[in-house]
Amino acid sequence: MGVRGGNGEKTAETKASSSVPRRLRSCLSLLHANDEDTLWVSLSACHINDEHVGLICSALEHNTHVLSLDLSANDISSAGFEALSACLVNGGGLDMIELDLRGNKKLGETEGALGEALNTVDTALEALRRERRVLNVLVGPEGRETIEVVDVHGIGG
Repeated sequence: MGVRGGNGEKTAETKASSSVPRRLRSCLSLLHANDEDTLWVSLSACHINDEHVGLICSALEHNTHVLSLDLSANDISSAGFEALSACLVNGGGLDMIELDLRGNKKLGETEGALGEALNTVDTALEALRRERRVLNVLVGPEGRETIEVVDVHGIGG
């Protein structure tokens, strides 16, 4: 049961917590704890949106164990991808080698929107190329051939 304020209403913190999918809450705990057994995180088809991406970025800030993050088949837009990119460029998920964003409805609802989103994604990928040794980023429609697989090789060699 949620925590209620003095007037019987759920508090903002409780409302926010209840809007986070259960599987995401569980993964966030493991990512924040930097659990050494949490190497592959699958949050595919978990109704993750850009707001949830912010929570994931916060959890990845000091994580040094996760190798693969599957965020495919969710509701992430190019803005969410940009936030995730910034997190990774700034050292979040330091050992991550694969990021799967295929099938995100908001990244490409139509062919035109997909092209526009990929332009935004390309800009974010350029920053990743400069900062990361190796990171495979998968984007495009789910269940089809990957539109773009980027092997990111940074200067840190």
